[in-house]
Amino acid sequence: MHSTLYLSLLALLSVAVQANAATITVPTQQASIQAAVNAAAAGDTIVVKPGTYEENVTIPTGLDGLTVKAVGGAGKVILDCRPSGATDTGGGFLVSSSNVTIQGFVIRHAKGGSSATGVFTPIPVSGLTLRKLVIEHADGAAIQVAGADATIDSCVAIGCDGGIRIAGSGGLITKCTVRQDGERGIDINGDDGTVSKCVVVTIEDGSGISINGLNGVIEKNVVDGADAAAILISGNNPTVRGNKILRQCDDDCGIEVSGASVGVIEKNLVRNTYEDGIEIQATASGLTISKNTIIGCGTEDEPGIQLDGNNCVVANNVIKGAYADGINVGGDGNSLVDNTIVDCFEDGIDIRIGADGTTVSGNKCLKNRGEGFENNGANTTLTGNTMKNNRIDFADDGTFATTPSGNSFTTGGVGTAPEIDD
Repeated sequence: MHSTLYLSLLALLSVAVQANAATITVPTQQASIQAAVNAAAAGDTIVVKPGTYEENVTIPTGLDGLTVKAVGGAGKVILDCRPSGATDTGGGFLVSSSNVTIQGFVIRHAKGGSSATGVFTPIPVSGLTLRKLVIEHADGAAIQVAGADATIDSCVAIGCDGGIRIAGSGGLITKCTVRQDGERGIDINGDDGTVSKCVVVTIEDGSGISINGLNGVIEKNVVDGADAAAILISGNNPTVRGNKILRQCDDDCGIEVSGASVGVIEKNLVRNTYEDGIEIQATASGLTISKNTIIGCGTEDEPGIQLDGNNCVVANNVIKGAYADGINVGGDGNSLVDNTIVDCFEDGIDIRIGADGTTVSGNKCLKNRGEGFENNGANTTLTGNTMKNNRIDFADDGTFATTPSGNSFTTGGVGTAPEIDD
């Protein structure tokens, strides 16, 4: 009874707030965006007409549900953060209220060091929505926000010293572009974060896209040039699906997974990375790595897939032209199933000393310049693989759980293969 009455009162209060919400137009009703904010109440809408506004805008606490939107077409409303010249400092929007929406602005020249951002939250706020913003040449990050359930949609960051960052759970970054960024591209630090359909190009110092938290999703993005890992994800139950990694401009891998279990890395295209195409670190376990295509990776003597985690399934991947091994295994209890590995500079599959209980079945290792399959591990199971036209098809210096069976190869063999150092 009391609960029903309380909910009814809340609903009535919400209707009352909506009914009393005002629309304030800049510059006709208020001369500046800040003046409109100062005159606004919670739930109001500020409409900003075309023009260049030389100011720094602070949205204080107490304005929950405020909307600030530019009108008149893309690129028509500019917020220049240096109102009195090049020596002035300040950011674009400084937001301290929850459920605020900001959309449609070009934000330029946030100046004054790492805190000078296009949009910044000095305290955690929930439900912030940023849509169709263009942030150019910020001294700090383009967008740096804290709080739960932030949504950043269809925004562009160009030439900033840090791209788009969320610290908080439930963050969504979608259809955004980060280009020529001085630090990290896109970063979420919190559980249940999602980065989807974004484009990240030329990150000078840091990863392209990263999520640190449970249930992170990185899906259908393009990364073209990053100084660290193109995609970096840590935390249990990750999903990395359908991304395209076109190149690395420095010394790191395409996809790096750490501290994770029971997740999927699938249907990604990884090309021309400096180190591993996909790296599963020793802190990861129980992952499924499937249906990825890895081409020409590991220019610094690194494999297509580096598997140091445990109890993972690596299945139905295609690896071509890796500059070292196609798949290199150092962890325990892993399964390699139905992968195709062609024309790698070293071995097709290499089971390292210390790896225990690897199952290798149904793989094709063809035309690799080292061994098609090299076993240095313990308790390896080898069944139904095809190894042909490699420098040596089969080299064994480890132990098998059972006698290898159903494999097709021409050179080498169990216990007798003349292993050649690569």
